[in-house]
Amino acid sequence: MELAWCWCPILIETNYKLGLGVFSTFLAAQGAGGLITNIILRKKTSIGISGLPFYGFLIFTSCLLIISLFNNKAILIVFGFLGGCGLPLMDIYVPNLIHKIGKPQHHGRLFAIWRFFADFGIATGLLISVFMAESWKVDGTLTMISVLVIPITIYALYRFNRSVIFYKVNS
Repeated sequence: MELAWCWCPILIETNYKLGLGVFSTFLAAQGAGGLITNIILRKKTSIGISGLPFYGFLIFTSCLLIISLFNNKAILIVFGFLGGCGLPLMDIYVPNLIHKIGKPQHHGRLFAIWRFFADFGIATGLLISVFMAESWKVDGTLTMISVLVIPITIYALYRFNRSVIFYKVNS
């Protein structure tokens, strides 16, 4: 995720030549998408066990893929907004899943594992992007990252749903 995210300012400013003002508008649209999703989720009394974090990844990554394919200000803003809608699905539902599935005495350990892999992904993604920045075009790289992440996320969603069904049957 971070690997793709760090390419956005380079793509918008350098390749698309749209300027940093458009990048700021993109970030504002993404933030607005996240705010609206949070408002919608706030009204839910029970979130339940589901694969919504994976759907959040799919939404966000699919929007990055579309942004990487089209050099258009309107598409950038619309899909920035839609991609922002996927972020709360990841940020809200993962802690909820830990509380629903994990035993209370393991919550601290589960949160630590979740944060470890999130931070590991950030550091690894940014480190890999250093090498990619030197050898590939930005828009092609963002497209490739998105295309690789989408099937991995779909597979993870499949595995997650199987493990939740297993957990429900054996509980």
